Amino acid sequence: VGGRLPAERDGAEKAIVVIACHCSEPDIGKTVTALLPNFAPGRIFIADNGSTPLPADNTRRIVTDLGLPAANYLYFSSPGKTSALLGAATEAARHLDFDVVMLLDDDTIVPTPFCIDMHHFKDERVSCVTYGITVGKRDTLSEWLADYDYKTWCYRNLWRSKWTTLRFAVGICVVYSREAFFKIYTRQPTQTPRGLPFGEDGHAGRISRTLGYKIRQDLRYSVRTFAPSAFFACPCSGAERTVGYGASNLWKQRAYRWYRNYLRRIVYEFWLFLTYNCRPYKHAPYYRTKLVFKNLTYRLDILYGLFLICGALNVPTMLYLVLADRRYITWAIIHGVFYGSGLLSAGIVNYVVLRTRPDLQTTWRVLVFYPLFTTWITLARMFALFGSLLYYLPFQAPFGSCWQSDVAEVVEARNPQGARRPATLPALEPPEEPGLWAKFRLAFRSSAPASLTA
Repeated sequence: VGGRLPAERDGAEKAIVVIACHCSEPDIGKTVTALLPNFAPGRIFIADNGSTPLPADNTRRIVTDLGLPAANYLYFSSPGKTSALLGAATEAARHLDFDVVMLLDDDTIVPTPFCIDMHHFKDERVSCVTYGITVGKRDTLSEWLADYDYKTWCYRNLWRSKWTTLRFAVGICVVYSREAFFKIYTRQPTQTPRGLPFGEDGHAGRISRTLGYKIRQDLRYSVRTFAPSAFFACPCSGAERTVGYGASNLWKQRAYRWYRNYLRRIVYEFWLFLTYNCRPYKHAPYYRTKLVFKNLTYRLDILYGLFLICGALNVPTMLYLVLADRRYITWAIIHGVFYGSGLLSAGIVNYVVLRTRPDLQTTWRVLVFYPLFTTWITLARMFALFGSLLYYLPFQAPFGSCWQSDVAEVVEARNPQGARRPATLPALEPPEEPGLWAKFRLAFRSSAPASLTA
C-alpha cells in the first residue's frame, strides 16, 4: 500500500492531470498543492467551466500563484464537465507528449507519494484505472457511512478487476490511456451543448466496454474526497456546500444523480450482457480457462446489478402488501433478520476480509449503522429509478440532451487574462461498416459509438 514504484513503472512523467472545476475557489488550492509533489506544474491543467462569459471566482489566480502556468488554466463559458475535460486534454495534446490522462475532481486530494502504475496498461485492452476513495472530513454519521461505503465498494471493484472488469471507473480519480480517452470521450453523450447534465463516468464505462476495453481498480493508493455531511436537506444540517460538483446532501447526490441515470444505459447493458468479450491478457497462462471464467463472472456481476434494480423497483409492492395484509410483526421479523445478517456480513468484511488493510477498516459504531444505511440506499435507488422512468427519461432527458452521434463542439473560452483558448475537438474516427447493432442504434438516434470492434 502506497510507496514509490520503480521508475520504469511510474507513469507520472508521462501523464497530464486535468481537473474539471466550477466555482472551486475554496477547494482548488488544496487539490493542486497535493498534486505538486507528484506531477510537474506544466502537466496540470485546470478545466474551469460555468454559465458566465468570464470566470465567476478567483480559481485562476489561486492556481497560478501555486506555480501552474497561466496557459494551463482554461475557462469554458458553457457549463459541462465532460466538454471541459475533453477540451483541456485536446489543448494539452497540442503542446505536450503524454501517454496517460489523469482526471481528477476539484475537491480530491491525492496522497504523497502517488504513482501511476503503467503495468496496468501493458494489456492494450485496458482503457483506464481507478483508485481507492476515502472521505477526507468525517465529522457526521453520513460522512462516516459514505467513507466505509466507498472503501468496501472499491475493495469489491478490486476483485472485479482481478476476475473480470469494472462496469465503469468512478470519475473522482481515474487514469485513462491517451488513445482510449479520446476514443471514449469524443463519443460521450454528456458533452455540451445539449449534453446530459451528469453521469459521464457511467457512460464512459459503457462506451469503454462497447469498444472492447477493460477497466481496472488500483488500491495501492487511495484519494481523499468530499461527502455530504447530511442525509437530507434540512435547517439543522448546517451550511450546504455550493461549490464544485458536490451535492449538498447525500439524498441529492445519490437519488437525484448517481442512481437516476442508469436506466438511460440499460439497453446497452443488455446488449453488452450478450456480446461483451472479457478477454484476458493475450500472453496470460491458461488463456482458454480464464476466458471462460472471466466471461461467466462478468455476466453474473451484471445479473447481480439487475437484481438490485428489480429489488428497488419492488419496494412499493412489498410495502403495499404489508399494509394491506397488516402483517407488521412478520415484516419486523424479516427486517430484523436482514439487519442481523447485514451486521454479521459487515463485521466479517471489516475484521476478517480487510484484516490486512487497516486503511480500509472502520469502527464498530459505523458497522452498527451500516445495514440501516444499505436500506437507505435501496430507498434512494427506488426513488431514483421511478423518478427516471416517470419524469427524467420522458420529460427531461430528451430535451437538452445529446442524442445524435455527432461530436459537440467545446465552447470557446473567453479569457482575456492570458490563458490559451481550448483547441477544437478532434473529429471522431470514421465508423466501420455498420452491423446489425449499429443499425439498431441509428434507428433510435442514440449517442453510442458507431463501432463495436475491440
